[in-house]
Amino acid sequence: MEKVVRKLQMGRMTLLLMTILTGIYFILLLFGIQMDSPYSAFLPQFLAVIAHAMMVEFGFSVSVLFVVLLGIALIAIYALAWVKTKTSAKWFMIAFILFFVDTLFLIYWYQNILTQLPVLLTIAIHFIILYYLYTSYQTFAKNPDAPDWSKGKYK
Repeated sequence: MEKVVRKLQMGRMTLLLMTILTGIYFILLLFGIQMDSPYSAFLPQFLAVIAHAMMVEFGFSVSVLFVVLLGIALIAIYALAWVKTKTSAKWFMIAFILFFVDTLFLIYWYQNILTQLPVLLTIAIHFIILYYLYTSYQTFAKNPDAPDWSKGKYK
């Protein structure tokens, strides 16, 4: 049972770290600080860059607000998934699907430079995160009893 708990903890910690880093880089990119984190979701970063470019070019508008809120909503879904994975396997799958779509968009966006090492590293890390999310989903689905997280063991 300890192996099961460790798999679930690893999946939850992966999701939490990815969500925190995504939020940090989202804020930095909104203010025009160009940084990239391979261990974060690509779509919110992409939306932050678009929002910043729109603010620089056109000033603040409803369109900018919409793009920013869309990025925040994506990050919020990951955060909600992290909270809900304590009690439900389906939230691992929701996070997996959302991050899978994010990875597909990343590959599509960088399709012309897929051979560059930073892009390959980012894609590889995305696949590692997908692996942890999926294995955590499988583990939780096969062991539906909710773990007692305070003791690190099952109830």
